[in-house]
Amino acid sequence: MVQPEGQDFMSAFAQEFAEKCVNVLLARLPKPNVVQPRYLTVDQAAVYISHTKRSFEYLISKSLFPVIRRDRLILIDREDLDKFMTRHKG
Repeated sequence: MVQPEGQDFMSAFAQEFAEKCVNVLLARLPKPNVVQPRYLTVDQAAVYISHTKRSFEYLISKSLFPVIRRDRLILIDREDLDKFMTRHKG
């Protein structure tokens, strides 16, 4: 049975979409034998607590948890973020 051209396109599109989704999900899995850093950059810390960089910078400006400042580098202790999240559970 011959499929109409539109169905071939949709099958190819669905296959490509599925492959991209799998690649994104695999990239987010922790890598084996990779040391997870204790001190996170602002970008990493924002992702860690599911915030945007901008909203995370707002939390920093309110001094809601300690930060380490070295020149322009700001580092946040992952354990401090865990405590912050525990304190703010609903």
